[in-house]
Amino acid sequence: MRYLAVVLMLSVAACSQPPATRSGEVLLVGRAIIADAGEGLLRVGVTSARGARGAARALDPPATVDLRLSLFGRPPCLTRTDTASLLRQVTAGAGVTMVVAKADPAVPAMLAVLDLAIDGQPALGRPKPPWPNLRDSTAGDEPTVPILFPVLEDADWHDTWLKPLFGNLHTGQDLRGPRMTPLVACFGGVVWLEPKADPLAANSLVILGDAGWEALYAHLNNDTPGTTDNAASRDYAFAPGIENGARVVPGQVVGWMGDSGFATGPHLHFELRGPDKQVHTAAPSLRAARHLVEPARVAVWPALRPAPGQVRLDGIVKSVNVGARRLYLGVRYRNGVPLSGPLYVVIGLGDDAAIRIRGEGTMELSLAQLTPGSAVAVVADPGLVAPTAREIWLERQGLVVDETFRSTVDALARAGA
Repeated sequence: MRYLAVVLMLSVAACSQPPATRSGEVLLVGRAIIADAGEGLLRVGVTSARGARGAARALDPPATVDLRLSLFGRPPCLTRTDTASLLRQVTAGAGVTMVVAKADPAVPAMLAVLDLAIDGQPALGRPKPPWPNLRDSTAGDEPTVPILFPVLEDADWHDTWLKPLFGNLHTGQDLRGPRMTPLVACFGGVVWLEPKADPLAANSLVILGDAGWEALYAHLNNDTPGTTDNAASRDYAFAPGIENGARVVPGQVVGWMGDSGFATGPHLHFELRGPDKQVHTAAPSLRAARHLVEPARVAVWPALRPAPGQVRLDGIVKSVNVGARRLYLGVRYRNGVPLSGPLYVVIGLGDDAAIRIRGEGTMELSLAQLTPGSAVAVVADPGLVAPTAREIWLERQGLVVDETFRSTVDALARAGA
């Protein structure tokens, strides 16, 4: 999908140098009005707009727009924190800076957000890849990094830091457990998958932590559950929504233990990579880590409540069958409770089922507009064979605008093109 780039900049007057605008971009300046962490909402009053070639317009009274931040943390991701934590820190009057792209013409009332800053501090941005393989760059110190234990509950391990292993020095710690044991984010950050970066590690991911540390998770599952066939799809390695640039919170399920790559049995190879771009022993951090007995609970849009007898399923659309009016969903939460194991369900759409965007409830979408990778909340009747959806809410990050404001932005974008 091609987007017409539109830059919306909302910043405090104290900003020393506004960012340069490019062709088709628009600079907007305003202040925060309301921040609602539970709804992922930031309401902003925009006071002025300027195109790339200097065409400008003052907005008096200010135009009120709603920024909806994704509660699933899909790219572009929050740079330093999760949605709820970020919005809890925003106060009325704070300056806000955004970079967005004009949305799909099928959803003209929502502009897709690419970058965000609050009072000049970056809060949203495009994901960056992790450092290259650091196997040959190891540090001699033994720091204790604040982490959660990366395996849910516990795992069997002993310190194997720099021990000889098949002709190499072992640069991580092997945490052993049953196949498909849930793995959780040891700290908050941004995910980067490495399924092909290292054949020895095979299915693997890196969490780029907010404090500058990176955590490598290697040998995630590649077996169809109940087998050792080495033929499972990524759906049984990485949890729904775990993709390049996705934000994770501490304790969130990121995937499942396995023996992909060069592994003698199911285990997690865990490494800590420091801000100095060296691998540090993870043993002291693992010994001091807090163990979770269930995945972290994250309040995701609590205002949406199913009626008695119904079920709410939050997850990621895997595929859509428009003709059969069905979608295949990778479930992350069931009635607000995070799942520790993989759950993929076929959901049928009732004749009266409505598909809407969270935060833009007056606009109905077609089933064809629910593309794979979309984050959704589904309210459904359980059914004997498969759930039947009554409501589907598309989780979409973007700026909700009315026709008047959109016309102003479009005019300035054309003037600066």
